[in-house]
Amino acid sequence: MNIVQLYNSYGQIKENTWLDGRSYSDAFVLCISSGPWRQDRRFKIQKDAISFVAGRDLSEINSKISFFPLMWQNSFLNSIIHFLQFRNQSMTEYCNDIISIYNETKYLHVVRFALYTACNCPKGSKVLSLFMSDKVKSIPCFTIDRHVKSYLKEHNLPQTEVEMVKLCDENNIDPRLFSLAIAQSAGIKNPNWSI
Repeated sequence: MNIVQLYNSYGQIKENTWLDGRSYSDAFVLCISSGPWRQDRRFKIQKDAISFVAGRDLSEINSKISFFPLMWQNSFLNSIIHFLQFRNQSMTEYCNDIISIYNETKYLHVVRFALYTACNCPKGSKVLSLFMSDKVKSIPCFTIDRHVKSYLKEHNLPQTEVEMVKLCDENNIDPRLFSLAIAQSAGIKNPNWSI
């Protein structure tokens, strides 16, 4: 079965809407709070993160963050905060800029690399891709976790985000929806995380 047949085998795929209505700042902390935990712990960590942000733009937070349970989460958040402050730009302005740059140039690798580098993670990560996929939305990405990676390997498909986005583009497939369909078929449902 080729990639188009695999994609079509999922039928109608609905987009994730769990971040709709959220600010870019709230969406970012919700995504990086999506750690490797069971739902109840994840919800608690996300609730704590939203409480910490308290409606502020990330550029307005002046303290060094260390409340997340995992060091990489604190690192991603601290890095984007310092990046925004250095540029004297809000999270909304920054996200709108990267969307505009992509729409004008279609230089996907540059735009994705820009966000990942701003978070001090130039190779990217699942949670940063999740932010791009479920909040930024207009920039193609392919969120890969261990379940999706296993599926890709099983079907002899590339196992990196860059290669999968390219392959999807070549076959006129929305990479965001395809990765979502794969994740959901593996039983990984991204619930409505509104708290």
